[in-house]
Amino acid sequence: MKKRTLIYLAVFGIVFSSCESLIEVDPQNNLSASAVFTDIDAAQSVLNSAYNRLIRGGDGQLYGRDLKLMGDALADNIVTDADLAGQRWNTVNRNDQGAHYNIWAQSYNVINDVNEVLDKTPGLPVTPSQEPTRNSILAQAYTIRALTYFNLARVYGYEPNKIPTTGAGAGFDRSAVLRLTPTGSFADAQPMSRSSIIETYTQIESDLTEAISLFANASTPSNPVRYFTLGTAYALRGTLYLYWERYQQAIDDFDAAFANSSATLTDDIVAAFTSEMNPEAFTQLWMDWSTQSLGSNNSLYSYTHAPLWNGISTFGGQTISPELYNSFEEGDSRLGLIYVDDRHPQYYWSNKYNGAAGLYADHLIIVRYSDVLLMKAEALAALGQYSAAAELIVQLRMARNASVDVVPTDVRIVDYIKDERNRELHFEGVRFFDLKRWGNGVTKSAAVIGGVGFLAHDHHRMLAGIPNSQILLNPDLPQNPGY
Repeated sequence: MKKRTLIYLAVFGIVFSSCESLIEVDPQNNLSASAVFTDIDAAQSVLNSAYNRLIRGGDGQLYGRDLKLMGDALADNIVTDADLAGQRWNTVNRNDQGAHYNIWAQSYNVINDVNEVLDKTPGLPVTPSQEPTRNSILAQAYTIRALTYFNLARVYGYEPNKIPTTGAGAGFDRSAVLRLTPTGSFADAQPMSRSSIIETYTQIESDLTEAISLFANASTPSNPVRYFTLGTAYALRGTLYLYWERYQQAIDDFDAAFANSSATLTDDIVAAFTSEMNPEAFTQLWMDWSTQSLGSNNSLYSYTHAPLWNGISTFGGQTISPELYNSFEEGDSRLGLIYVDDRHPQYYWSNKYNGAAGLYADHLIIVRYSDVLLMKAEALAALGQYSAAAELIVQLRMARNASVDVVPTDVRIVDYIKDERNRELHFEGVRFFDLKRWGNGVTKSAAVIGGVGFLAHDHHRMLAGIPNSQILLNPDLPQNPGY
């Protein structure tokens, strides 16, 4: 039994890497960070570990690469050249069995870090002047946990109103395993079953609500864009409500997000993505290129730039589909984020990840202004407020130097918003999740060799599989349909 539990802990990866300075634990009998919680600086250090995992986890399985790009390969935005890519994501682009997100273990590493922070930080001795700092640390931890569970819910489960009603997966409503206390010892790591979708969404809502309350009495970091903030928490809760189809609550939160962020809609989208900090970012994870870059093998830059583009080594092969490129009209400034390499003229390449922060160090935006604007428009349209939704789309397209006379003001705006989201947010990690929450299937680009489209409830293509190691350790942990 002891051996089985040890394996369980190893699978979750609940250890602290030796490269993460400031965090040291006893490797023999304590896998938690409890020993370091002596003051508020120590709590900040463990929180920093969670931020670092979001960037580097699993060589890019979280925001360092996969959560920002894989959804475009799984959906209809990417055409993979297997040779140029060194075979990376060739099976993902074809939607082969088992070729999907793999964020389970790395996500629970992040969750365990923030669970430690949430468990230990309230009891730390602080001076009155340190109380706003403690509130900030706790608020960020709740926000990170909420976002991480939201990603698990989106990758491994359906949305609350999109549970299948027919077929092999009819009624399947399982989501994440809700671990809300730190795994600090062997006894803490007992197997748990997957919660329902509603239970998971309710927990995410609770975490973000708590974060919003704490942020109201928290200190503000010197560079708030690099951290989770009040505006980000509102935007994330609004996103949750949108997925939940609670549209008025989503609109209210999106308005609060705008009111509590310094992010703005820029008129120069190319400059925004080639600057070190994107002015449209509510939160942009800061990547230190010397210590956190995923390099020529695994970074976003490497995956999206032609081999030896500007003399820099890459495994580029993830290219923009012709259908996506052709959806832009001439003069749209977003075309400035797409380039052609004369050596491979058959492809279009994205320059959204261009190493602006350093070699292989990319923009890791968690929430962007235009995304929130588009989600608010979507929620308004869902409530039948078509003209109000159209006004927001006109605002965005004017900033992108795109025509506005084509924007419908009737029910057609619903589909128009979906297309506009793709033009604006391609290669930013949302396409697959958008199609999934809308209940759409995926139509592959005609240029994808061996690619096949699939329906909304083609389970093993819509949902990632729970790692087999977890199923072996806990037979009561239900696997997703189709695996």
